[in-house]
Amino acid sequence: SARLRRLAEELLSTTLHAFGDNHPLTLTAMNILGLTLYWQGELTAARAIQERALKKIRSVLKHDEFTAQVMNELALTLRALGETEEAKRLDKEAAEIRERQAEASEPAHADPRA
Repeated sequence: SARLRRLAEELLSTTLHAFGDNHPLTLTAMNILGLTLYWQGELTAARAIQERALKKIRSVLKHDEFTAQVMNELALTLRALGETEEAKRLDKEAAEIRERQAEASEPAHADPRA
């Protein structure tokens, strides 16, 4: 609905004003607006905001779970726009991020031969 979009836009405006454009809360608000536009069928606008969000998230947060989530959400939009190859590339990159994170969080095992 128009109200939901307006709320998402207000959230982004508020976080931009309060925290600046590279703060994690602002980036989250930007992603929420992108998802709102996606679910409302405004795919071109959704793509633009999601790509902007992902670019900033990559520069600020590097490769974490939120980065992977935003990649997957942008991939949904790209699929809806018929850009399946780019969507597959983003999904693959998101999976690789999650895999690296899982490996990094596994406890180190002592070598039994030591």
